[in-house]
Amino acid sequence: MSLEDDRGDFGGTAQVTYTGGDPEGGKGVFGLRVSVGGKAVATLVGGARRVMPGRAATLRLVSEDKFVKGPYKYEFRNG
Repeated sequence: MSLEDDRGDFGGTAQVTYTGGDPEGGKGVFGLRVSVGGKAVATLVGGARRVMPGRAATLRLVSEDKFVKGPYKYEFRNG
């Protein structure tokens, strides 16, 4: 997976699966925090809506943080 978008910022995709029980589906905003050497260098965000129970959605994660090379440590959050 590439974390650099065509503007030189961090960007990427993530796949999430709705495990809730609402028959109308689930929704959420997700964040991915990227760190290098213990320092946060980017926060990427994306959202999903109406993901049916047991189904997956692919999210586009966007950021305005300029890309820097890793190695990376990731922290994925819902909300």
